[in-house]
Amino acid sequence: MLTVLNGACSSSQSKADASSPRAIATVDLQQIADQVREETGVPALAVAAMRSDGIPAIAVAGVRDTVSNTRIEPDDVFEIGSLTKSMTATALGRLVDKQQLAWERPIGDILSDVSMRDEYRRATVAMLLRHRTGINPIQSPDAEMERELDRLRGTPTEQRAALVRWLLARPAAFSPGTAFAYSNGDYVVAGAVGEKVSGLTFEALLAREVFEPLHMSTARVAGERRPDEARGHAILDGHAQPVPLEDNPYGLPPAL
Repeated sequence: MLTVLNGACSSSQSKADASSPRAIATVDLQQIADQVREETGVPALAVAAMRSDGIPAIAVAGVRDTVSNTRIEPDDVFEIGSLTKSMTATALGRLVDKQQLAWERPIGDILSDVSMRDEYRRATVAMLLRHRTGINPIQSPDAEMERELDRLRGTPTEQRAALVRWLLARPAAFSPGTAFAYSNGDYVVAGAVGEKVSGLTFEALLAREVFEPLHMSTARVAGERRPDEARGHAILDGHAQPVPLEDNPYGLPPAL
């Protein structure tokens, strides 16, 4: 879990303007981290505040997992799941800034080599990012979807392309642009759009447009989990237990 806080979270700043750079710079982040962990019982957390000089203040509290009780470190990596969606949107936005892409460009124009149903051809890049295309959300995969995911082979790009073809061959839940439905499927297609326009793999696109400009030197897209990272936990018998590395419920296929 990554929590971004400012001075308003500190009771010690009652006389200072909690939104001012001075207040943010003087917050005792370690005290906040320790207090939140004690109150919530989460195994570990990281807290950050961006200061006016551009240098973040960071504090961590807790352990990598509740079995080894190894202390969490500031450089440890946390799995962030669907925050990847905002990173994907940022990467596509940078392509828009470079005039390599346009928000209202139809995906039928971009993915012209992909066979798709007519209703998707007029769906735009903006509709993908706003969850407004009607594409299968891949929220609770049914038996057919499970079989499709199990059949995926090859590189992440090849798997993504195969899944995109499958998604765009299925009827839309609603006419694109007419409704909202949170959709992982929309962002699978958005990833493929980014690859097509940039000529890069999705992983390389995020590295170039998001990780490198923000100096996120330890960030990576998926891949094998390592034992020296913060572990996901589940509540079992009232206690937080680390999820086995080999049986991670969020261990998504590379296409996702």
